[in-house]
Amino acid sequence: VYARTKIEEKYEETYYDDDGKRQTRQNTTTLTDNTLKTNFKVDDGTGSIQVNPDGAEIDAIEVISRYSLEKNHQVSENKRILGYQYNEWILPLNTNVYVMGEVRNHQSELAINKPSDSENNFFITHKSEEQFLQEKQSIASHQNIYMAILGLGTICLAWLNVTS
Repeated sequence: VYARTKIEEKYEETYYDDDGKRQTRQNTTTLTDNTLKTNFKVDDGTGSIQVNPDGAEIDAIEVISRYSLEKNHQVSENKRILGYQYNEWILPLNTNVYVMGEVRNHQSELAINKPSDSENNFFITHKSEEQFLQEKQSIASHQNIYMAILGLGTICLAWLNVTS
């Protein structure tokens, strides 16, 4: 019901800095990032409901993650291709999914859609509800720790400026 393919080109380029020194840096360009999705039904054993995936954050199964080296492929005097990163994610039919969205009437039947209130989230994941919520709580916990550290750092810098 969902497929995404992404191909990135990794390259090295030569440039001159403000002092006229020759420098090299690595960079990435996305060559393609295509997504295909369709409406589908989920069945929890008590009944089924249509899901309209438009606008959802979709956590699909990564089936391809491959880096292919490119040997000495000089594109120009200043650019050399290093390789290509290939990734593909899918949600195949008959996969267990967890969907968090808003149930509304859609074309005369109930369907799970993107919430009308942009403050609410819309997720489709191949993980169980428990795995999904645990992952989101872990991310939120880490963000709180980072914010506390940044806040403490800001206070320390402000104190150092006052005492200087």
